[in-house]
Amino acid sequence: MSVARLIAAFAGQGKTDSSWSFYIKTFDFAFTATMPAFCMSQCVSSIYDNWARFHRCQFYNNKLPFCTNCTENTRDLVCFLSAPNKNYMGWELPGIGRPLIFMAIQGVVFFLLTILYDSEAGRVLSSTLCCNPEALFHKTGTGDGQATEDSDVAEERRRIDASPVQELVKHDSLLLKNLCKQFRGLVAVNNVCVGVPEQECFGLLGQNGAGKTTIFKMLTGDVVMTSGNAYLKGYDIRHHLKKVRQNMGYCPQFDAIHEQLTGRETLTMYARLRGLPPENIKGTVNHLIDIVTLRPHADKEAGKYSGGNKRKLSTAIALVGEPHFVLLDEPSSGMDAGARRVMWDVLSGVRASGKTLVLTSHSMEECEALCTKIAIMVNGRFMCLGSTQHLKNKFGQGYTLIAKMAQKQDETPYPHEPLLVPEPTVRLADVFEVMEKAVQNSELHVKEYAVQQTSLEQVFLHFTRQQAAPTTESSICSIYLPLVKTTNMAASLGNLTGKVALITGGSSGIGAATAVLFSKLGARLAITGRKEDNLKSIGSQCEQSSAEKVEGAKNPLLIVGDLSKEEDTKRVLDETIKRYGQLNILVNCAGILEMGTIENTSLEQYDRMFNINVRSIYHLTMLAVPHLVASKGNVVNVSSVNGLRSFPGVLAYNMSKSALDQFTRCVALELAPKQVRVNSVNPGVVVTELQKRGGLNEEMYAKFLERSKETHALGRPGKPEEVARTIAFLASEDASFITGASVPVDGGRHAMCPR
Repeated sequence: MSVARLIAAFAGQGKTDSSWSFYIKTFDFAFTATMPAFCMSQCVSSIYDNWARFHRCQFYNNKLPFCTNCTENTRDLVCFLSAPNKNYMGWELPGIGRPLIFMAIQGVVFFLLTILYDSEAGRVLSSTLCCNPEALFHKTGTGDGQATEDSDVAEERRRIDASPVQELVKHDSLLLKNLCKQFRGLVAVNNVCVGVPEQECFGLLGQNGAGKTTIFKMLTGDVVMTSGNAYLKGYDIRHHLKKVRQNMGYCPQFDAIHEQLTGRETLTMYARLRGLPPENIKGTVNHLIDIVTLRPHADKEAGKYSGGNKRKLSTAIALVGEPHFVLLDEPSSGMDAGARRVMWDVLSGVRASGKTLVLTSHSMEECEALCTKIAIMVNGRFMCLGSTQHLKNKFGQGYTLIAKMAQKQDETPYPHEPLLVPEPTVRLADVFEVMEKAVQNSELHVKEYAVQQTSLEQVFLHFTRQQAAPTTESSICSIYLPLVKTTNMAASLGNLTGKVALITGGSSGIGAATAVLFSKLGARLAITGRKEDNLKSIGSQCEQSSAEKVEGAKNPLLIVGDLSKEEDTKRVLDETIKRYGQLNILVNCAGILEMGTIENTSLEQYDRMFNINVRSIYHLTMLAVPHLVASKGNVVNVSSVNGLRSFPGVLAYNMSKSALDQFTRCVALELAPKQVRVNSVNPGVVVTELQKRGGLNEEMYAKFLERSKETHALGRPGKPEEVARTIAFLASEDASFITGASVPVDGGRHAMCPR
């Protein structure tokens, strides 16, 4: 009612009372007839308003004129706004009869519209209304048109355009014909044509935003296609979506599971929805649980599953009922290496049984193991199409030569990097001949070598460099905001794509923030910490935030260990090298704090802090140096402002951080001739659990943070993410001329006088 009055105030300025009443009633009727939420709120407010009017009249013994002189036909504004309605269910305000009736009508109408939209006829109507008859091919971000299309993609398009659909679906289990999707000027999928025969696994590769998931959503009916069509087992997706869904299993990119149900209950529910005979459900569920290796967790709530087990459950859901066609959007994301291999065997068996698979993945190894045909998408278009070997042969750039060098007398390896051998100009036999002579020549220090064909990952990266940020043409805001959101973080913090980074202390605080940021910048991570649950949580965050889809960036190596133990320190490095074969960045975040002065700090406390804060860093860096020298990598140590300034009450901690700063400078000078950079960051008070673990209770910690507003020039404590961004800069090539530096990230604390 107040909204109607407000609008009427602008519309009826300078009008008579009767005109005011007319405007209010008109706008009130318009809102009531079209807005259910307005009807509901009006019912509540009118009940109170009518009660207030009766109460006012009773208080003045009905002596006010509008208490007795107003009737339903009175057009006086005062009567309209103040007179009570003896019938609470009356049609005129403040009765609630009108909004109740309109609400009932709207409920029926909107319910019928929802049913219509979800019905076959509604989807045909919406797809007809949304369809853009104009081809979108020339609206791509490249602007090159069809002339730049790869020959294999063009041949597939000619085959599909030249043949009747009835003939194509006899051979192709899945057929996409000129499939397009446009979102307000952004072309997400651009005239895609492809046919996938039965018993094949078709792989869709591409960076985020390439259009892979949009294709999946159009195939499942979640999104209405703009133009073109798709056929599954001969059924038209535009007009026979129910038949399509009956023949399809779908594993979405994000797990669509009920967290309160167990894995067994979830599969049983989907088996019933699929229409399996009741006597077959138990056997089917047990079979699916066994093949995806979920037996130990089958009777646990799905919400308590790890990321990998949730993906297993989602894959099992897609296989319920043995559908003829299975869509898998990153099915092995978050799984460990062993579980991933088991999943590959399962999917290979599904394909061998006559089913057709379409999957997206960012693991090149997975695509090579499963896919019989691959397409790489960029900006909504297919850039290439064919088998893995065909793409390597066609787009490969020669051979990669990797030589393993002997060690020098000081036990450091000779520097070496992979060498690209251009195939057209150098015969493979000549490469082997030269390398065999090199192995026999002791002066060259070559122990062994390997010659590899161009990998699928190199082909993938070759095409994905062309991926453009999405833009639209609707308004200045729609142009500016997507550009801000899709700005490459690497441009401002340094590009870590493909770099192997080992981060200690990664289960909490600055180490955890650094791991998540490095994953966004494309680094391949090995994260170590003492708390397994925390480590798994950070690993899951890294998987979700990973921006670069190079192999390893989306599946970090998690290592539980205590770096105060020499065997754990050695194991951490060994597992990292075993997984990635190299090390580019070492970030030493592990550290502890304990309170104490010279009068009450025991030698046991002193040794404990130096073992973690200094000795473990010394040991791990010493072990990592040969690998850092080989990759010309760098080290970033996390010290403290306590290493730069003197503070009472944390004597041993201050000494350990001062020692770490000196270690940073000395090692930087020793490794600089070998092009290895070593730096440290010196945070001030940062909101983590460090001080609480050091002995502060909640009350003391709150006072400590409040005091930090006075001791830091910027008037506040820091955040772990602020320190992580400085670490990322020092680890990147943007800091290529910085070594031996101790960088304060302390809000000006090191320059302040107050204690």
